[in-house]
Amino acid sequence: MNSFTDNADGGRKVGGMLRELFAIPGLTPDVKPSARYADHLVFASRPGRGGPGCRARRPPRYGVPAGTFEGYRRDGDLARGPGVLDMKGGLVVVAFAIQALALAGLEGIAPLRIAIVADEEVGSPEGQGIIRAGIAGADAALVFEAGRTNPPDAIITRRKGTGGMTARAFGKAAHAGNNHKEGVNALWAIARFTDRVQALTDYDRGVTRERRQDHRRSGEEHRP
Repeated sequence: MNSFTDNADGGRKVGGMLRELFAIPGLTPDVKPSARYADHLVFASRPGRGGPGCRARRPPRYGVPAGTFEGYRRDGDLARGPGVLDMKGGLVVVAFAIQALALAGLEGIAPLRIAIVADEEVGSPEGQGIIRAGIAGADAALVFEAGRTNPPDAIITRRKGTGGMTARAFGKAAHAGNNHKEGVNALWAIARFTDRVQALTDYDRGVTRERRQDHRRSGEEHRP
């Protein structure tokens, strides 16, 4: 089922399926309504108590129109489809693990809290507060996205933070032959800026930079 970030209807359908999947004895759901995205979900075995926390996200990708990046099929014992690893598969793992624990009684283990947000792909403008409140005071936290390749299928205990900024370059039009020196080339300025930003990438420190979009408006650069 397509549930990319801007497809709130699809996200709500997946959210309904998740509420059914996490309808586990001893686990209390808390739906956080959203006017822009699909609703966010927080589940807790003992609401208001500390203990481990799980953080997960629901939509597979941002900007994938309905009718694409969807589908599901069985291949023997395997289930194949978009989002199986990132993120729906991780949510299924969490649910089945808690179902197994519930057979012995969740009251006999440390309190559990699971935060599932619908806007992570766009920087979690709503989800970050929900996650922060949902797992505040947790003794441990796990992220159930796909495990990394080295070592294979490793459990994720921390993730890099993200940040964003918008850079704008304004040029000055000038005649390319008669008055070239009076012109200011916005494209050249933004290209040099982008090159310097990209140079801040440091793989040894796990720091990466990337440019996402390029918006141009006529009249902001002079002709070459």
